[in-house]
Amino acid sequence: MIPSPISARCVLGVLADGVGGRSGARHAAEAVIRSARRSFARFDPARDSAHDFFERLVRDLHDLLRDDGARAGLSPHSTFAAVLLEPTRAVWCHVGDSRVYRVRRGLPPRHTSDHRYERLLIEQGRLPPERARLHPQAARLVHCLGAAHRPRPTIGSTRAIGADDCFVLCSDGIWEHLSTSEIADLATALPPRAAAGSMIDIARERARGNGDNCSVALLRVDGPGPRGAQIRPHSPQAPGGAHRDTRVTASPPDG
Repeated sequence: MIPSPISARCVLGVLADGVGGRSGARHAAEAVIRSARRSFARFDPARDSAHDFFERLVRDLHDLLRDDGARAGLSPHSTFAAVLLEPTRAVWCHVGDSRVYRVRRGLPPRHTSDHRYERLLIEQGRLPPERARLHPQAARLVHCLGAAHRPRPTIGSTRAIGADDCFVLCSDGIWEHLSTSEIADLATALPPRAAAGSMIDIARERARGNGDNCSVALLRVDGPGPRGAQIRPHSPQAPGGAHRDTRVTASPPDG
């Protein structure tokens, strides 16, 4: 989680999942996080548009990975999922198949749509969902940072948040092994650190050693509403993907 150096009431949650271990996947994810931190340090919520910030950030991240790959003789690719929380709204962005979940007590949880070939087949009406998921290229990413073509990010926002609203960012190593309802239940029932840790443990157990990288970042809103809220960000990651890290930052979101 990245607190704003300009506004104490603004925070950015970011998750990146490098693609292709032999082609600089770890480097790609680390480069995405470092660059996002530098860009966010210049974001002023009183002056700048969050939507424009994400458009520029995705463009810059893509160019960064392409340039790094050309210099190193690698093909570093990465997914990207982020949520920017301000006093009166939340804006999220994703590229690839890392997801952003919004969880609110009493309402069905919602999440972003994956930039996978499976989803493209369904949206274009070429195959029904039950057949699309069985396609041999179902998991192929149609948008990805660092790929041959510049990705088109999906950006969404909301101005309605409440106490205990949660935003969960996670890689496919999590959501392929936990249902949406399981992610929502853990996010609302447990403290953020425990919830994120439980998601990782369950995913790794169900994968039986064959799972993908498990990464989670969870932000929960404290307080009665946007003006009096605080964000509790927690971002543990499974061994092999990175580290376990916890920070607490005061910040009122909207979701």
